[in-house]
Amino acid sequence: MEPADSKVYDHLLSKIVTDKYAKIEYERRFLVTSPPQLSACRYTDIVDQYLDVGRLRLRKVTHADGETQYKLCKKYAPRSATMTPIVNIYLDEAEYTTFAILPAQSLSKRRYYLESDRGMFAIDAFEGNLAGLYLAEAERDSEASLAALELPSWINREVTHEPEYQGANLAKTTYAKLLGQG
Repeated sequence: MEPADSKVYDHLLSKIVTDKYAKIEYERRFLVTSPPQLSACRYTDIVDQYLDVGRLRLRKVTHADGETQYKLCKKYAPRSATMTPIVNIYLDEAEYTTFAILPAQSLSKRRYYLESDRGMFAIDAFEGNLAGLYLAEAERDSEASLAALELPSWINREVTHEPEYQGANLAKTTYAKLLGQG
């Protein structure tokens, strides 16, 4: 096989694998400088570990009732600005612990689920080095519904297209650096 044919083959194989096993995630992200009242919202506590190799994220999700879920996620390269194929594998605690020893960058956040007249928004309140940072996410079932999204007044600006606001990059920085103060 010639190198050019090999690249085409690899691309097609990648597309087949992601189409067969991946879920397509349609999402936009927003910076929130003055979050709405969140105390009455349902929430989960999340610890993400972005492995130092590849596009893998290990996640521990603890619900308000104490139930804990463990996931290993692969996010493929986005197909568009708001469409990303992802695969989640649910793990038990022993499997999670096995992966957790791998080199990774971590971040912690509390995710609030806010239902508004404009739909559901997840608002992440970051902890540790990112304390003070709030990001909102809107997930919908298509790019068209994301494009038609009406934003609440508490949204500051969209950061979907800004790499520094992607999880793996956030795990490597501080809130002060994001603000240009560090």
